[in-house]
Amino acid sequence: MKKLLAILNSFEDYVAPAFFAIMCVAVAAQIFFRMVLKRPLLYTEEIARFSYVWCVYICIAMGEKYQDHFAVDVFVKFLKGRPNLLLHVIEKALGSYMFAVMFFWSVKFFSFQKILQSPAFGISMSVVAASMCVGFFLAFIRRGFHLVVAVKLLFKKTVSEQSVDTVKE
Repeated sequence: MKKLLAILNSFEDYVAPAFFAIMCVAVAAQIFFRMVLKRPLLYTEEIARFSYVWCVYICIAMGEKYQDHFAVDVFVKFLKGRPNLLLHVIEKALGSYMFAVMFFWSVKFFSFQKILQSPAFGISMSVVAASMCVGFFLAFIRRGFHLVVAVKLLFKKTVSEQSVDTVKE
């Protein structure tokens, strides 16, 4: 059970590089076949595009997991202690709300894409649209986890600079 939880916790760490590698191999194959063999492949562009889209949305969740997204922290520099933690809680709550809304609309988009087919493979475009659902759901879960940690720190009896740094990490 612990091994399964560890794999699920590192889902983004395995899946995003795999899609990136698939994309790179597909582009390299297309370049080789087009330039060297003068026989372009029909399906490599679609594989590369689909892999890129999946990689992007999984990396959104990965960025949330490691809190590596770009952030403006001008106000945080002026605040110390509880006000700083409160600002982090508000930011995490707004981000969670944003990802919940994006997940909701990605599910709507997913259901719309079922009727469309990809040109080369003829598969449903919902395969690509599912990347948005998975990515936004995972990002919502990751951001929600950080929100819970920030709220717990906010309601702790003593607030130290180290606990404020814990929210940032």
